[in-house]
Amino acid sequence: MERDRDLSGHELLALLYEPPRHIFSNKHGTIVVHGASREERRLIFGALKVVTPQIQKAIDSISILSSGDSTRGHLKCLDNDPANPIVAHCHSSKPSCICVERPYLDKGFIWHEAAHALTFNLDQSFLESWRAIAGDVYGKNRYPPEQAFPDFGVLTRYGSRDELEDIAEWVELIYMAAVESDAKVFKKVAAQKDPRYLRKLLSLYIHDFFVIKILHQIKPLIA
Repeated sequence: MERDRDLSGHELLALLYEPPRHIFSNKHGTIVVHGASREERRLIFGALKVVTPQIQKAIDSISILSSGDSTRGHLKCLDNDPANPIVAHCHSSKPSCICVERPYLDKGFIWHEAAHALTFNLDQSFLESWRAIAGDVYGKNRYPPEQAFPDFGVLTRYGSRDELEDIAEWVELIYMAAVESDAKVFKKVAAQKDPRYLRKLLSLYIHDFFVIKILHQIKPLIA
């Protein structure tokens, strides 16, 4: 989602009420989860278990927000498109804090926002190299409604907004394919013979967004 000023974990929590806290913990560190039910924690922890240690280390906390409650205020203030309100957000602090509005919580949203977290924690050279691979393809209203995706090395229409959303959509869909066996987007890519798809996949692997086993799962679908 759109980048805002840096917020530390303590600053973000100051904006929120004090919901129940739970800890996702392993040898790579801890992530505090706020306001999640038992089922929601199971979903969140399941999504976090399969991502790389580098992604886990990039996340400080995950907060689940109820629609209409006062804690959604900082998401609402980011909305600039009433037709497409922001329902999840990754703050650009290091490590990052993720907020997701409860009705929209799923593994895809966790993987998407987690990709933002790692991106914010990487050196700027990563984004520069991504832009060099992508070329001049981004813009919120650049493509007409009839334009189908994937195309131009971009997997989804939402990913065509800017490089941050392109990266996050790639990571979300890679984990959907590798973990949830939902690879329909990638099956549309190979016929396009566009080298940007493979170059983006390799760039994400090099920067620790996923492990080599997942690379071997996805590469044959697009090469």
